Amino acid sequence: MGLLLAGTLTFRIPVLKIMFSIFLPLCTVLFWSKYMAPLSPNRLSEVERILVEIILFGGVACLTFFVGHKKIAVAYLLIVTINTLFDHIL
Repeated sequence: MGLLLAGTLTFRIPVLKIMFSIFLPLCTVLFWSKYMAPLSPNRLSEVERILVEIILFGGVACLTFFVGHKKIAVAYLLIVTINTLFDHIL
């Protein structure tokens, strides 16, 4: 969540900065708690969760990369990929 917030704070247009730095993390947390949490009654299927994780974590990595933190983005993507593989395989 920190990388998502840090990436959005670099926008120069105030409306985009407010929209992305407040609403995007808030919507992400609400979506995750409703559809991705282990004890959620509305939890998505395994395949759907993998697709959401690819979109969410890949988007954060892309945002971090395009903001200019290339090494952090690559390290983040590597850690997230390993974590997701272990989470869904084990």
